[in-house]
Amino acid sequence: MITKPGLFNAYIAVSPSLQWENGEALKRIESFLKNQKEMKVTLFASIGNEPGAIGDSFDAFKAMLAKSSIKDFEWQAERMSDEDHGSVVLRSHYFGLRKVYEDWQAPNDPKSGAITGGLKGVDAHYKKLSEKFGYTIPAPENLINQIGYQYLFDNKPDDAIAAFKMNVERYPMSANVYDSLAEAYERGGRNDLAEPLYDKAQTLGQQNNDPNAAVYKANYERVHAKLKQTEASKKQ
Repeated sequence: MITKPGLFNAYIAVSPSLQWENGEALKRIESFLKNQKEMKVTLFASIGNEPGAIGDSFDAFKAMLAKSSIKDFEWQAERMSDEDHGSVVLRSHYFGLRKVYEDWQAPNDPKSGAITGGLKGVDAHYKKLSEKFGYTIPAPENLINQIGYQYLFDNKPDDAIAAFKMNVERYPMSANVYDSLAEAYERGGRNDLAEPLYDKAQTLGQQNNDPNAAVYKANYERVHAKLKQTEASKKQ
């Protein structure tokens, strides 16, 4: 982090031995932190029950971090008193990754599970993640679908259709996105719009060896039969 800044945007340091060479590493760290104004970096550091120089140097390191005021720099330093220099590794990697990805999940209502802000909220969330990690992170197909059903069950059919259409545009090779949009139309009594979408879903399902291919086929056959029945009744 201090010798090749910008190489990575996240670091996990487990029981760092900063005491060697009369604390030379601590001196370099202190100088580095003082000279940084901004850096999009996440750091997690840990140590077990390790008394002596290694523990003292870790405490000094944590104090330096606490004094820093670097923009966009996120850090956490933990002393795991029930671990030693060897056993601290596993837990540190777990908690380190939790720190790095602590804001990965889209915000949601803890009671209902509903995604906060709907489609706009999701796009804003993943735009922020993309900026933080330095590459484009699209909103996942299943999350957009979840929002669509959220709208559907809240009796907001137009919003649900808009969400499902967005998923079709973003994930055109997924059978499920067509099936979900078709379901929204079917629930609204628009079997004429639902049928070709169910047909597309069953076709893609077969091509992709989708585990739900049989479900997509059954949905198409059901709506196709309804349309034939409607046509027949009009001719009588």
